[in-house]
Amino acid sequence: MVDSIKISKLSDMEAVLVRIQAGEDVPVELLDFTGLKKLQIKIYGDEEKYNGTLPSSLCYGLCDFQNELLKTYALIRYKTDNLRHLKNVDRELLEVVFEIKPGCTDLLASLTDFTKACGDAFSKMTHGMTGTQKTACMILLILSISGGVLVHSTIEANHDVEVQQIEASKEKEKAKSENERLIILRDGMLQAIHKDNQPGSDAQVIANGITEHSAKAYEGLLKPITDADKVVVNGVSGKVEMSQRQVQEFVSNPTEKLEHHDKLISVEIDGIKRSPDKLTVNCHEVGHETGFVVYVDLSFVEEEEVEEEEEEEEEAEEEG
Repeated sequence: MVDSIKISKLSDMEAVLVRIQAGEDVPVELLDFTGLKKLQIKIYGDEEKYNGTLPSSLCYGLCDFQNELLKTYALIRYKTDNLRHLKNVDRELLEVVFEIKPGCTDLLASLTDFTKACGDAFSKMTHGMTGTQKTACMILLILSISGGVLVHSTIEANHDVEVQQIEASKEKEKAKSENERLIILRDGMLQAIHKDNQPGSDAQVIANGITEHSAKAYEGLLKPITDADKVVVNGVSGKVEMSQRQVQEFVSNPTEKLEHHDKLISVEIDGIKRSPDKLTVNCHEVGHETGFVVYVDLSFVEEEEVEEEEEEEEEAEEEG
């Protein structure tokens, strides 16, 4: 019997990445999430507002957080983030219960059940994905929902200040080190997903969805508390401390800024999926096996052009 892999801290996920990079197949079924520490969100500020209390605006933020997690699960389990596809049993299984402690508004939430449900969903659904991609996506999910999506914002916001401040406290240096490790780990998992991609695989779509919904989850949670003095998020990904300015900057830009480089390449289309507002095009560069995904916003495309493209694809499939 193959031993399970306990995931309870950052080093556990780094060990999984090392095995993946060595070419080992690590099935998602081996990951054990029972030891995951609770997600802790501490909100400091006005004592009348953030002293073991839950303002109504924050209630809405917690609902937004929960809904984005539900969308992530729906995407994995049902290949769509439309919540109408979730069953009552799904919602009961995925409910996140927050515990509030006094002193500041200290929220504690166990994500073990949610994480386990997503792991089971990966086991049941193939999405055309390899075992390595499923595991990499699962690690990416844990990193993201436990605060990892906040790191890019805090690093960018801190950069100019750190250049001017040569000496920093040991605690800040430790947090910086954890954040750097987290980014390396995240990038490694994304590379594994991209490298192992096969024609028709939904791996890139799932990975993008995980990152997007995790960012929106924290956007919804932080939006009602932009007046807080600071927010500290502590989970399996490590500790992320955000000042009021950093919280405001994240809410205004919850997703990581992309670098744009113009390049003209020849591609072959492996498949096109259509939704009401966009086309998802799976393709790969000519002469290369690695695929990637292109999204086409249908609001900028005439209906006739979409129909012509679909007809050409059907003809190509018939000829093949």
